Amino acid sequence: MTAEEVDADQPVDLWASFVRPLPEGFTRSVVTVGVGEVLSGATAAWQGALVLVASGAIDVDAPDGTRFRFGTGAVLTLAGLPRSRICNRSTHVAHLVTVRRSDAVGHPSVEPPVTPSV
Repeated sequence: MTAEEVDADQPVDLWASFVRPLPEGFTRSVVTVGVGEVLSGATAAWQGALVLVASGAIDVDAPDGTRFRFGTGAVLTLAGLPRSRICNRSTHVAHLVTVRRSDAVGHPSVEPPVTPSV
């Protein structure tokens, strides 16, 4: 969607923005966070990405011990939290969709899923 296509009087469907084909220069990936799984927030996959919690809930543990909970529909970034951890403390799998600028022009608009790391 371009700026010219946005109608200020109409609500923006955020989910549609994350799942429709992306313009050249952007990439998308889907990350599944299993029950009890912990991912490092320091991996390159999170850098510069907008993260949508598509289903489930995650906790982001900051280096100082502060914990933030994000449920379905939340949009966040891990910018400024280089040593954070992404944890799934719920009883259901969480699915995250990330969108970020690609490193090179012509990069495909869909990337393979990110492999979780502990």
